Amino acid sequence: MSLYGFAAHMVTNILRICYQLQLLTLIGFEPAFAAEYEGENERFLGRVIAKNSGDPECIDLALAWMERCSRLHGGCCYPQADAPLPSRLVWIGDADQKLQLRITKGLRGRYVALSYSWGNKTAFMTDNTTLEDKQSGFEAEILPQTLQDAIYTARKLGFHYIWIDALCIIQGDPVDWAYESSKMAEVYGNSTLTICADVSGRSEEGIFRKRDSIRSHNFGLDGQFCLQTRGLGWRTMAAAPAYNPLSSRGWALQERILSQRMLHFLKEQIAWECRTTLYMEELRCRQSNPEYHFTVREVAGCLPSARVNEGKQPTLKSQLKGWHSAVQELAVRDFTYPSDRLLSLSGLASAIETPQLGNYLAGVWEKFAFSCMLWFPRRSQTVSEYRAPSWSWASFEGQLVDFWMAYEHYYPEDLDDITVEAIKKDWDLWASQFHPRLLGHHILYKSGNIPGEVLEGSYLVVSGRCRAIYIMDDPNKPFNEWAAFSPLGLRENVVFMDKKGTRKKCKSVFVFEEELSSLDAAVELKKYTCFLIGRERLPRGPKALGLVLAQVSQKEEVTFERVGIVAFDQPREVDSEEDDVWERNSKWETKTFRFI
Repeated sequence: MSLYGFAAHMVTNILRICYQLQLLTLIGFEPAFAAEYEGENERFLGRVIAKNSGDPECIDLALAWMERCSRLHGGCCYPQADAPLPSRLVWIGDADQKLQLRITKGLRGRYVALSYSWGNKTAFMTDNTTLEDKQSGFEAEILPQTLQDAIYTARKLGFHYIWIDALCIIQGDPVDWAYESSKMAEVYGNSTLTICADVSGRSEEGIFRKRDSIRSHNFGLDGQFCLQTRGLGWRTMAAAPAYNPLSSRGWALQERILSQRMLHFLKEQIAWECRTTLYMEELRCRQSNPEYHFTVREVAGCLPSARVNEGKQPTLKSQLKGWHSAVQELAVRDFTYPSDRLLSLSGLASAIETPQLGNYLAGVWEKFAFSCMLWFPRRSQTVSEYRAPSWSWASFEGQLVDFWMAYEHYYPEDLDDITVEAIKKDWDLWASQFHPRLLGHHILYKSGNIPGEVLEGSYLVVSGRCRAIYIMDDPNKPFNEWAAFSPLGLRENVVFMDKKGTRKKCKSVFVFEEELSSLDAAVELKKYTCFLIGRERLPRGPKALGLVLAQVSQKEEVTFERVGIVAFDQPREVDSEEDDVWERNSKWETKTFRFI
């Protein structure tokens, strides 16, 4: 090794140690050849961050990313040159021209979309009183700063059209709003690029931000070295509401999932996110698997259109897994109008819908309706107004806990004498004996047959194994909402109540009629119905899962609503040689009822 090589080796090692100690981060050199580098996760090949995210350097970088993505990433994120245009678009022309809201009338072309937080300012929006003025032409200066910055960026990137919901949907018109909202899959899926105003909590705040020049700067005789302190990281910049207000907005979720390519304006830098990879301003390489609590590519992969250009289609399992992930993420996001929860995923639902899933019914899929009900809210609650049927996740707010082991087989390494085939056979046998059936549905949407806000009176007709159970609180045991995820189902039988009424710090437990005699007469019990809907796919000790139902009507048809979910030792066949408390005295019976 030459003296120069030895010195370079020593410097690199010292800098790696500094990086690991988080004293500083050397992102690397800036040779010209690195502009085309497509290697993965190379932290020592970097780029100086511009002083402002609106600087020409950032625009040039975004243009380079867009060209690079189109040329190198294949069909899964290759933009259509003549995609079908949304019903309305804002024509942006050049900087000295007025903006104009145009009706596209089936035209095709290229456009960008905007994902942003509205805030309280509404005077700029399109409604029935301003529609004609918007179509005649208007100045960009009347718009809030975020929209102005988005239009500036779109122009610099070479686009003539932009889609902005507040301008392209007629506000205050429920029919137009419901129709256009149901078309979000096409709007964001067909856009060449979506501009994400990540750091703007309100439309008045603008997209662009100044950066700390000390954090990223050149040094050396010719400025050939780049020194950067460690930044926030992708996970924090993209998902922490304190740094990214857009990440907490409910509507922004499907906008992000449905978009093939996104240009993020983050707190510390800009970034490019597509269905293939992630580019960040501070790095010349690409991030193949960035750390993030919610993987957009996993959910986007469940869209039938996402892989069609590669000759692949998503599996049914990936579609269901992607849907459950999206629902769990949406559950913790904020809405100005809570009734928008179902509507905010209607575009994603229309993109996912296939004959294998069946019809979309207020948050659940017809052919997998019961697996879509295997959840409980982390904190029990009472919702003051009707939002959705009790069996729909949209009827609650806050984090949902999913019984993922009930719809995905879990195979530990130490199966011993149990084979995978035996596990599947056992589950199929159980399902043939106990699995419930969906016999019919009656879903009333507020806007006709457009999936969105649901009206009272919506219901399912279901049939399955039921029996009476009695719920009480055990004051000697603390409630643990994560008990459902103990390894191999080795946990006590427990019920998770959706609605307030039980003491939060007590574990809810249940008994059947034959066990009542052993209880103290002073123990307060409430009688409910257990409706068996699933079973964990575990090799040992799988729990059966049932909904806790309360009867609400005995008129024309027996009607129940959901109030919780219960996990317990699985029932066995009545004639089984193994006696089981859940099947003793044949207390399980098949019932058909209306489920609201």
